[in-house]
Amino acid sequence: MRLPYGILTRQASPAPVSLPALSDRGIRLINPYDAWYYALTIGAAFGFLAFAIDALWDLMWLSARVRGYPSRNVVRGVYPFAELGAIAALWVATWLITTEDPSPHPSSRFRASILRLLVSALFLAISGYMLGFFGSVQSISQQALLALQVADIAVVILLWTHLRWLAARLQVSRGVQWRMMVAMIVYVLAAGYFELWPLVSAELLKRPVLLGRNLTNVRQSMLVLSETIGALVMIRAAIGFRSQVKP
Repeated sequence: MRLPYGILTRQASPAPVSLPALSDRGIRLINPYDAWYYALTIGAAFGFLAFAIDALWDLMWLSARVRGYPSRNVVRGVYPFAELGAIAALWVATWLITTEDPSPHPSSRFRASILRLLVSALFLAISGYMLGFFGSVQSISQQALLALQVADIAVVILLWTHLRWLAARLQVSRGVQWRMMVAMIVYVLAAGYFELWPLVSAELLKRPVLLGRNLTNVRQSMLVLSETIGALVMIRAAIGFRSQVKP
């Protein structure tokens, strides 16, 4: 929508003189769909940041184990900041990606509402532990770790399925849609097998899983791989959403 011609005038002489008409080069209101596309683009960019931070920290931890550099004390010192940065970026990404579309007949908001609720609870819980409100990081109980890990996997599944639904609705290329599903499956398999299963086995089945040095390194490598794939697909999603904005 644009302002009509001649809406702004001024009295510069005894005869009224009109200012130049507002046209495509003048002031215009933002298309609500363009604003929505920009919100999705920025949300996907924050999603990239969340996965990238996790991947970089896991890579640092793997390098410290295998190469001895950086030192483990440095990795432990970076951990709270990396965890807070990743969950904060994921929280912002989720709220932007689940922004309600401007359609006069919007679709159901059930999945978006559940996703926002879960990621907000996860953000508050992790922030509380990292900032020491619930005790030190080392004092986290096995039950709390299990609940946080389940919530993390649930958020990732809901986020990627929501992105896949958005991409199909906006007719983003099928290649991007398939990459979203691959990113979700790889992350869920890596986090589920290497992080969730040991907690379930130790807490519910009372059978602790002891990971050797080599298997621990494999776990970290798979996490780095899954998070890197997630970051790259998020960038591709941001490009796809940005391309919906009409010049």
